[in-house]
Amino acid sequence: MVYLLYQLQDVSLSKGGKEILKNININIANGDRVSVIGPSGSGKSSLLRLLSSLDSPSSGRILYMGEDIEHKEPMEYRKKVRYVFQKPYLFGSTVRDNLTFCYNLEKCEPNYDRIYYLMDRFNIPYEFLDKSRDSLSGGEQQRIALVRSLLVEPEVLLLDEVTASLDFANSLLVEEYMIELNEEKGITAILVTHDMDQAKRWGGDTIYLEEGKTKYYMPTEKLFNEHKED
Repeated sequence: MVYLLYQLQDVSLSKGGKEILKNININIANGDRVSVIGPSGSGKSSLLRLLSSLDSPSSGRILYMGEDIEHKEPMEYRKKVRYVFQKPYLFGSTVRDNLTFCYNLEKCEPNYDRIYYLMDRFNIPYEFLDKSRDSLSGGEQQRIALVRSLLVEPEVLLLDEVTASLDFANSLLVEEYMIELNEEKGITAILVTHDMDQAKRWGGDTIYLEEGKTKYYMPTEKLFNEHKED
């Protein structure tokens, strides 16, 4: 069953006297796969922060399943909607601390079958579990952050330049698994990227932001076929 997951109604965002997003009106259905592209400073990451409820609109409303996200209980909402930052934030001392965190929060035993499965999917050796977080490269930290977000089996993934620190092979590995989750599990996946080739591979629909406004929002293939020079 397809229904509207997000409705952004005349959403604007200002910070420090600067208008970052201006009168955004978009709808995103459950199970959509969307890339967000546009020049630096066009508001791409700010849009994801609004969808994740990390920031609040200066004006307008964002509805999640018909209810203003301002009225959602933050912890419950963020179990369903996972934001993965461009710069990964790891906590504790080890990789294990990060991958068992969600289980500790729920006061239940870690599901190591699932942990190992996701480590395999992201090309992370099992011995990394006891590695110090400070000994990891940027790309390794990013893949650990992705695994951590997926352990809770979210309904929505908000992915902010998540492959920027990865080599091409690992970037493809991440993309392919995210697309698989979208197509097979129905997880709504929204990806911010500067990489136009990545946006094309991502498929689905694309939001093109320019100077804080929605310039285009259409099927990705159509966008790149009709607006090659933009």
